[in-house]
Amino acid sequence: MLREDTVTIIGAGLAGCSLAWDLHFRGHPFVLREDQPERASSLAAAGMLAPITGKALNPSWRISEYHEDALAFYARVESELETKLWYSYPVVRPFFDAKDRRKFERKCEAKPAVAHWVDSIEDDLSHVHADAGALVQKGSGRLYVKKFVQETRAYFGSRGLYQEGPIPLCSTPVIYSGGARSLIEQNPIKLSHRCAKGEILTIKAPDLPQDRILSRGTWIVPTGYEDGTFLAGANYEWDDLTNTPTAAGKEKVLAGISRLINVPFEVISHVAGVRPIIRQSEPVIGSLESDQYYMNGLGSKGVLYAPKVAHTLLNHILLDHPIPQELSLAELPTTGL
Repeated sequence: MLREDTVTIIGAGLAGCSLAWDLHFRGHPFVLREDQPERASSLAAAGMLAPITGKALNPSWRISEYHEDALAFYARVESELETKLWYSYPVVRPFFDAKDRRKFERKCEAKPAVAHWVDSIEDDLSHVHADAGALVQKGSGRLYVKKFVQETRAYFGSRGLYQEGPIPLCSTPVIYSGGARSLIEQNPIKLSHRCAKGEILTIKAPDLPQDRILSRGTWIVPTGYEDGTFLAGANYEWDDLTNTPTAAGKEKVLAGISRLINVPFEVISHVAGVRPIIRQSEPVIGSLESDQYYMNGLGSKGVLYAPKVAHTLLNHILLDHPIPQELSLAELPTTGL
């Protein structure tokens, strides 16, 4: 049954903003709320999307179901905001050695789902450490997440649909989308999590190509300003779950950059954020109680998953569609509100 109640979204990071845009595109009433706007980890996120990831170079979880929807969603938001948010860049991943390369080439022959995302394998890469060549991926790129969040807040704020400050009690449907802070503070529910802090450097490297992402352990992503600046990161830290940059984190990222590229660079700035991880990078949605709902766990691949996961949750709330088992909060142990 179609519902017409105003939906309240609590949390205005990547998840909350994706929910707000989906409701806006439906023409459904909503209000987006954030009590601590500067604490959203999305403001520090690099926003990289790589179809094939990890040391084993496997496709991201369910990427064939989410990829097209994500890019169409961001294009629609760009059109509405009249600004650029999504940058299509190939991801260049150097092989560790000749054995690593042969293993991947055999994988492509055996698994069309892997080969689908391969643009080419390059050998001439003077700017990176790549003695065995590198995989070049297609369908990849970067969402300028900070700009997406800030401009979404401003756009809906000018229409009275985004509010900052203490969250009042609500009698209409409420969606909690508080990201890592919600998981760490165990609010509104208690869930086991594996939130991980990551630190990101902005560097200037004029000799690096600005039309591609480099990735192997550490990643280096063009900012999109075409001024020789890049984002580079990110380490994983599970004990210090604050947004405070550290000297140790900076050194880890610097070491990763030096292993990846062989051109000079300088550090311009340093930020940190916490990834909201519940089960690897697989998001979770579901019902709590008394017309309250939940979306979290976007992890390090939130740019890929946020649009369709938000759409799926809203179909459940507004149209009574079932939640797919692989996304369902009901599959996880919780300890109530």
